[in-house]
Amino acid sequence: MRTARVGGILGVALALFAGALTANAFWGVQRDIPVSATTTGDLSVSATWNGAPPSWTDAMPGSSSTTATLRIVVGAKGDTLRWALKVQLGVASEFADWVTMTARAGDCSTGAMVPSTGAGYVPPQGGSAPGGTVDVCVRLSLSANAPSTLAGRQISPTVTAIVEQRSE
Repeated sequence: MRTARVGGILGVALALFAGALTANAFWGVQRDIPVSATTTGDLSVSATWNGAPPSWTDAMPGSSSTTATLRIVVGAKGDTLRWALKVQLGVASEFADWVTMTARAGDCSTGAMVPSTGAGYVPPQGGSAPGGTVDVCVRLSLSANAPSTLAGRQISPTVTAIVEQRSE
């Protein structure tokens, strides 16, 4: 008797469950709505030396170049662009471990550091204004521990300005 009762309850429960699944129907509709022509903005950068690039004749271990100012101008279409700046140094491969660059926004002694990697330098104005300008003071240094095998070789430094859009 108990088996029949349990079987009956299970049968009714399964029937109700199956009925519930088949009784519900979900409807949906989708319609594409045209939007006026839209184009994305763009980002550009120009970098020029204010005066001469860093001068470094007869670089000796422990010495530094003269300081030079690099003017970075960021161009953009759109008025809400936020950007960050990085400045990277390239040198002849044998000097990679021995030559470093210090880059500071504005003043050469007290300006904010402009990194070569990571999040970058964000100008005080947030980098939001098209045509935003940042002056970067650049100085190159040759390590005091540079080996004598580098004597008389070309360092061939290059400085690269990188501007990247940021989300905040």
